[in-house]
Amino acid sequence: MFTMDMQEIGFRSKLTSNTQLDIDIFRQQAHNFIVLGDGKYTNSTLVPTQYGTTISLNSVFNDKVQFKPYITLQTTSTANVPEGWSKKHTNTPSYYGGYYLNYRPAEKVNINVNGYYFAAQRQYDTYDPANINPQGNISSKFLVDIRPLILCSRD
Repeated sequence: MFTMDMQEIGFRSKLTSNTQLDIDIFRQQAHNFIVLGDGKYTNSTLVPTQYGTTISLNSVFNDKVQFKPYITLQTTSTANVPEGWSKKHTNTPSYYGGYYLNYRPAEKVNINVNGYYFAAQRQYDTYDPANINPQGNISSKFLVDIRPLILCSRD
């Protein structure tokens, strides 16, 4: 059975009356990947280990504006790589991050803007164990989502 072991430690500090800093450090290690080979499923010997840290800052400027940027930096290494598989691990982005901005200009009006960025990576495919198929390339992306909300009351 696939297993993911994770250790995590965090730190939180209130920098000012309206700003909080969070730092999280993590390690994840996976075991018992199941692969398809010769028409049957078997456990792989592959053991990926991921290390990373996430830093976020949450600022509530007043009852109308909240802003929270964050970034995660991570690296993944692999051990016990099966024969014919690529030893270079690029299937997770080396960093990703973004922000959350919430603005409430009036009691029943709310505007939420989220931005998100991730670095280039590869999509893993069991039919491409050597990790060379160009269709597996995922370019870095920056996405923005804006959600205005107007609450109406029924009178």
